[in-house]
Amino acid sequence: MLSKINKLTLGSLTFLLPIISLAQIGGPRTGQGLDNLAVTLGQILALAAPIIMALALIYFLIGVFKYVMAAGDDEAKGAGRSMMIYGVIGLFVMASVWGLVNLLVNTFGLDTSSIPAPPVIPGGSAPRTQ
Repeated sequence: MLSKINKLTLGSLTFLLPIISLAQIGGPRTGQGLDNLAVTLGQILALAAPIIMALALIYFLIGVFKYVMAAGDDEAKGAGRSMMIYGVIGLFVMASVWGLVNLLVNTFGLDTSSIPAPPVIPGGSAPRTQ
């Protein structure tokens, strides 16, 4: 007997299978098909990366606020400290992955037309482009 999760997965795949199979009909010359799907997903990820980094920064700042506001409560200080640690770890991992991708792209001379640019801080200097 299928569990609820397996039924949901099977139902989702059943729904998405025709969409995936019909994605190849247009082909790359017409601007449709899997190439267009890959470009669209890349654009969505390019928008999502700065948002996720901003959420990690906000999580860190909430941890700082909790730590500062918990003057005598050691338990609240510990909760704020753990939030700060997890926020810093999250920011570090995201920045490291982004740096590793750029290092590999520059080392092997890969085509960067489909790789989104790194997030830019408003009012800051823009990253160098090749």
